[in-house]
Amino acid sequence: RYSRMTLKLSIYLALCALLGVGALSCSAHGQGVGCDVVSIHDGDSIRCGSERIRIAALDCAELNQPGGKEAREALERLLRGSTVTLKPIPQQIRQNHPRCLRPGFCDKFGRTVARVYAGPRDVARRLIASGTCREYCRFSRSREQPTGKYGTCG
Repeated sequence: RYSRMTLKLSIYLALCALLGVGALSCSAHGQGVGCDVVSIHDGDSIRCGSERIRIAALDCAELNQPGGKEAREALERLLRGSTVTLKPIPQQIRQNHPRCLRPGFCDKFGRTVARVYAGPRDVARRLIASGTCREYCRFSRSREQPTGKYGTCG
């Protein structure tokens, strides 16, 4: 029996194949989806094709705050022009934003919330370990992981 997320991902990949989605690469990588990074918005948001991505469990300074430009530059060094693997995270939002391309996986701004991997490396883990960003504990904790996915939520 397939989970809801697996079913949604299968439907998404089938639609990508049928529609020929341009700049967004729709190849499957394990349980994730490969995509070409076309721009970096800030330290925790990227764009893959026409899809806006919010890196899950990561909290970086905004561009107009101290450390914001440094966070974006660090993410650019990691991802600029590369192909990454996205593992979308289901969201508990009552109504999806009109710009949401993956209903059920978007935040209130219409960005797909996903774990992002550059090769085998978790991008959020690298930015947290470097001290550039911090773990977003509000969204990272669970019963199974009370100190967060990256263990920094004391």
